[in-house]
Amino acid sequence: MRTNRCPDPHAINPKSADADVSLDDCTCDVGYVNVTDVNDKAACAACARGYFKDSVGKQFDECTACPVNSNTTDTAAVSITDCICIIGYEGSIVRKNTGRCKRCPRGTYKELLGSFDCEDCPDGQFKDALAAVSCSA
Repeated sequence: MRTNRCPDPHAINPKSADADVSLDDCTCDVGYVNVTDVNDKAACAACARGYFKDSVGKQFDECTACPVNSNTTDTAAVSITDCICIIGYEGSIVRKNTGRCKRCPRGTYKELLGSFDCEDCPDGQFKDALAAVSCSA
């Protein structure tokens, strides 16, 4: 079957919008991978949280896992820069050239998902553990 549109809203027509294209030519956009739906037809599915896909094309049709101790805030992530540190871990995948998220040191904590630094425990509170998400008196 030839058409000028791909059937899935997350699929890309590799030719101009005016040109006829075979449905087999359609590829999934970044953040999406080719799957087979319940009717045994090709479709595009979003990469799950914690995964991303930064390229278009069937030869790259696999979502890539975020580095250890990081996650994405949503599905269909399109870049490794969408991977951010989980709670209890600081750093950034791309910031400061660390390329990873590391545990909060003792006496610090981080209670939110994000690529920012751990905070010192408030006065009178402490946490004698690595990767703390809170402090206590």
